[in-house]
Amino acid sequence: INADSLIKLLETAGEDSLKIDILKNLVFYLKETDPKKMDAYIDQGIKLSRKTKNFSAEADFYNLSATGNGEKGNYQKAIEYSLEALKLEEKTKDEQRISSTLINLGNLYQDLGQFDISIEYLKKALSLCEKNNDHLCLAKTYNNLGNSALKKGEKKL
Repeated sequence: INADSLIKLLETAGEDSLKIDILKNLVFYLKETDPKKMDAYIDQGIKLSRKTKNFSAEADFYNLSATGNGEKGNYQKAIEYSLEALKLEEKTKDEQRISSTLINLGNLYQDLGQFDISIEYLKKALSLCEKNNDHLCLAKTYNNLGNSALKKGEKKL
């Protein structure tokens, strides 16, 4: 599958979850091959997700936009999109997705050198990881907490 075949599928897809899935796949593909084109498809995905009241998908598109902006060094924009995703994830009460977005926010603030805010978000993620006994989430969060503390010049959190 390539971008052209996904775009052709989009043309015939209805305004439903199938089209949302095609848009997500297209964005994932373009992220690696042509990141400049992905923003237009993210916008389409957000609008369709909103229209169909698919909060999880809408959060996915905001997270994809946050990732793309973060990779370009547009950290403030990435934070804005991550916060939008977080609001939607809180509506769905999906704690695994919430913790992932909190980790991403912690990392974005770390990239900005705002270590206190980074640590704050990472501690919120840590709480959810512990609550859900999610060992992978715990490992990621402890690693990122350690990096923020180290960069801040602290040996204790």
